[in-house]
Amino acid sequence: MAAAWTTGGNAAAQVDVRAKVTWVKRDIEYRRVQVRITRDGRSWTSGRLGTAYFIRPVVHVRDLDADGEPEVWVDTYTGGAHCCLDSRFFRWVASRSTYTSTEHGWRDIGYQRRRLDGDTRPELVSADARFGYMFTAFAASAFPIQIWRFDRGHLIDVTRNYPAEIERHADQLWRSYRRFRSGRDDPRGVLAAWVADQYLLGRGAEGWTTLTSLARKREFGPRPDLVGWPQGGAYLRALRSFLKKTGYAK
Repeated sequence: MAAAWTTGGNAAAQVDVRAKVTWVKRDIEYRRVQVRITRDGRSWTSGRLGTAYFIRPVVHVRDLDADGEPEVWVDTYTGGAHCCLDSRFFRWVASRSTYTSTEHGWRDIGYQRRRLDGDTRPELVSADARFGYMFTAFAASAFPIQIWRFDRGHLIDVTRNYPAEIERHADQLWRSYRRFRSGRDDPRGVLAAWVADQYLLGRGAEGWTTLTSLARKREFGPRPDLVGWPQGGAYLRALRSFLKKTGYAK
């Protein structure tokens, strides 16, 4: 699979970057994955990127940080019941006349490339996969939104810069909770993600007050069908500890 990108502007400033990802396929495995990058006619080949499974590797070329130099990245799927999408990003370093790489694991969630504001840099929208299985089964788990930006070779978490996106995501989670509640399904996972979004919005105290009120109504048990993870007050204590550990709460 191949991809290409030519920067705009006057002809003297243009950079033509093309990339092709190669592999050897055997059954469900894509072995010996490598990327070959051609920049203004000169080629560079990466080392082996490991083995991918089920889904063929995908290569992209795009100027992610709006510095006039296109980046190349390759998405690979590691296999497993829920896991995992990984991305390897390659950035041209002019002072060394070579590419350097950085890797990011999206785990179960993956990402979407979107334009969330008026500039030319795309954002990579994902969610916090650490919440999976933490408070309930995976099928009932939910995940706070995460928004990333590529900047000079690193992925930077810029989620808090986009309150409207967080608000929209939190509203979706609250609607999911209302549906869960009407069917007496397990609300612990979706409300854990919802209150994390509240902390991202600077409304952690208000969100926590809501959870405390729901706990008094026994929304989190104890109920026989909620076994396997903390219930009632134990759920709130476990959630508070986790939010501190993961940086949402202080």
